[in-house]
Amino acid sequence: MPDKALTKTEKQMAGANRVSGVIGRTLVHFLGTKKHRDDPILVQIAFQAYFAHVLQWIACAWSIGGDEAQNRLIDEIYEKVRDTEAQAISGRWRALTRSNIPRKQPAGCNASQAELVTALSSKFSDKISFLVTLAVRVNKIVGEDVTSGDLEVLATSMEDVYNEASSGTGARVLCTTDLGLRKRVRLTTLLKPKVALESVVEIMDD
Repeated sequence: MPDKALTKTEKQMAGANRVSGVIGRTLVHFLGTKKHRDDPILVQIAFQAYFAHVLQWIACAWSIGGDEAQNRLIDEIYEKVRDTEAQAISGRWRALTRSNIPRKQPAGCNASQAELVTALSSKFSDKISFLVTLAVRVNKIVGEDVTSGDLEVLATSMEDVYNEASSGTGARVLCTTDLGLRKRVRLTTLLKPKVALESVVEIMDD
């Protein structure tokens, strides 16, 4: 029994570490220490943060479902092209490269929590599929269709401080819940990402 319990704990810790890299350690900490039965808002925020991360990746990837090392290599090459060539040339290079990379469907993932996965899939699969479809469309628009400037899908870092214009005070960002959009010709932000602040947990029960 102790060995099995230890194995389960190790798996839980490994899972928490993986998720922390996506939605942040602070949010993972509060998910494990707050009560959610009567107020599941933090669970909802965690799902939004995770989906925001995945959808941002899909919208920005050179090859969806492809080798991540390939994505990084092409991204590095494009950074050099963008730094040395005019926008018309670098934008055209990006569009041609994106359009000629074979597209793959995003791979699914298998979880040990089979019943939970089944329940979530049956209830939200249509909505998730719709969001992924939109992200793939955004990928094509920002990668191939627009060459006059670089459109970047934005998420906010968990280390950022959100400045409240009305009060002049700042609060630490808990996670990104909605993605934003920025045009890089003059770094014009077209749509700011939305965030949840750490203060959201202050109203929850321990």
